[in-house]
Amino acid sequence: MTTWQVMDASFHYPSKPFLFEHLNLRLEPGTITAIIGPNGAGKTSLLRCLLRFQPWTTGKLTCDDQDAKHLSTRAFWNMVSYVPQAKAPNFAYQCKDLVLMGLSNRLSLFEQPQRKDEEAAVEIMRRIGIDHLANVSCQHVSGGELQLVYIARALFAKGNLMVLDEPETGLDVANQLRILEVLEQCKQQGMTIVLNTHSIANAYQIADQVLLLANGFHHIGSHDQMLDKERLEQAYGVQFHISHVQVGKQEFLSIFPIKHA
Repeated sequence: MTTWQVMDASFHYPSKPFLFEHLNLRLEPGTITAIIGPNGAGKTSLLRCLLRFQPWTTGKLTCDDQDAKHLSTRAFWNMVSYVPQAKAPNFAYQCKDLVLMGLSNRLSLFEQPQRKDEEAAVEIMRRIGIDHLANVSCQHVSGGELQLVYIARALFAKGNLMVLDEPETGLDVANQLRILEVLEQCKQQGMTIVLNTHSIANAYQIADQVLLLANGFHHIGSHDQMLDKERLEQAYGVQFHISHVQVGKQEFLSIFPIKHA
């Protein structure tokens, strides 16, 4: 199983202050890491660095102790899957075809997916409950359904690291719950998952570790360790009321912003 690590990483845009410095983050197989923090704190920039869309200012990402920058583009994307925010592509692909695009880095230039590949794509869609969308245009599905299609594409790519950009943003509560349930399934299958989110409650619910980015500082810990009222209020600049709700054997977090600090 592959272990990824962010090592002594820092990032800033030209003529701007550092968004984060000396960040060390270990991403173990079968775990979910949630990144939280206010707008402008560097959450998306961190994901872009992880995905090699932009270089670290300092530091590196390693893959089993080897610098990931030495991996070829093809090798890197055979191991890493990216799930963007749900936005329909410009072309009216069938949802099944969008999932099949997860094979793009494994096929040669003129090679086409085979019948067995189509069957495998539909099977992955079935596993997460969206096989009924296989032949539906991706421009004719809801945001929540499209987000699940993108997750199916990431699973079909058979990488071991899945990076998601605010996967539940803009979705109703039913679709948010479906996304969280599917991510839990992916975790149980041994996948390493990194996501940024504006929902502290969702981070608490599914994450094994939480990274809080804010105002040039960062903190990393388990979800319980990161649920520190004073630290959250410092990061977000608001006062919170935090409580826990027990439903059967499961505990849920209730967190309300009350007023600006």
